[in-house]
Amino acid sequence: MLFCTKINARGSYDFPAGDYCVIKSGDCPTGFSEGSIYWDDENDNNQNAEPNNPRYNPAGTFNSNTKIEFCCR
Repeated sequence: MLFCTKINARGSYDFPAGDYCVIKSGDCPTGFSEGSIYWDDENDNNQNAEPNNPRYNPAGTFNSNTKIEFCCR
């Protein structure tokens, strides 16, 4: 899964109308609800690791399994 991040947090951003999800990092924007996707990763030779810089990575759990959190509307 690929994603991009907004590093400069100055100012606000108005999300366009529509039904969609964005990867969660911090609190969900107003009008969005939390959601997530979870999968049971391979148990043999699993090389998952916590992202190296959690400040710029999506919210979730990255261990022997993976859960990525979203904000949806």
